[in-house]
Amino acid sequence: KGMVDEALVDFNRLIPVAEKFNDYNIIAIATYYIALALEAKGFDELCLQKLRETSELAQRQHCQSIVMQAETVRARMQMKAGRQDVAERILDDWYREFSLML
Repeated sequence: KGMVDEALVDFNRLIPVAEKFNDYNIIAIATYYIALALEAKGFDELCLQKLRETSELAQRQHCQSIVMQAETVRARMQMKAGRQDVAERILDDWYREFSLML
């Protein structure tokens, strides 16, 4: 097994533990790293889905830094895939949501 596969196993194990403690920020972080591992394995669409889940979880927890990172990666992936309009929409939403948060 490679490092990416091991990371997927570890982060998937972490989620039920975090659920027991109702630590949804940890779940969002684990989901984010699962997404990155899926991207590394070439599963771009599944990665995008996990990034969306990350954003939704983090937004419900009011954890803007996790949302900002997940949305930045989503926009980058959309641009890489040639979907400039989708990337622009993500960035516009991101800007509307976070432009005044320093």
